[in-house]
Amino acid sequence: MSSIGARPLPITIQLANPDSDCRSAVMDLQECGAPDIRLNRQPLTPSEFRGEFHGAIVLLLHRADQYQGRASGLFLDSIMAGAPIIAVAGSRFAEEVEADGIGVVAVSTDPSAIHDAAVRAVAGWRQHVKAMSMRRERLLVEHRANPLAHFIAGT
Repeated sequence: MSSIGARPLPITIQLANPDSDCRSAVMDLQECGAPDIRLNRQPLTPSEFRGEFHGAIVLLLHRADQYQGRASGLFLDSIMAGAPIIAVAGSRFAEEVEADGIGVVAVSTDPSAIHDAAVRAVAGWRQHVKAMSMRRERLLVEHRANPLAHFIAGT
């Protein structure tokens, strides 16, 4: 279930404040013996949080109908850490992932679609990391105080 080829993929799930459906789904995964699933229930320190992105592929499996128009700190953290993203088709995150080449888009949240996306993300790892570096630089430029002040002032 959590492997590509013969190599297991460790999965870390951060659930500091999970809803009951999410908790139930994670418990089901653990009970069926899915390998390499680690569940974090408490907030991580900044250092621990940054460490989770090392070599990571981030799953942003937000449902478009429930998340449209909202921001995601995890999306921004992924960009800053250079961790490629898997987003679900139809979401605003998928639009950015495709436009910037910073990961791959899964056609749905079906496990086989996520697996397919993970295979593609691993295969395109180097290109996604390079694109993520360029996206990070653009994000930093866009949010520096001086250019932002000029934009607001219209100068």
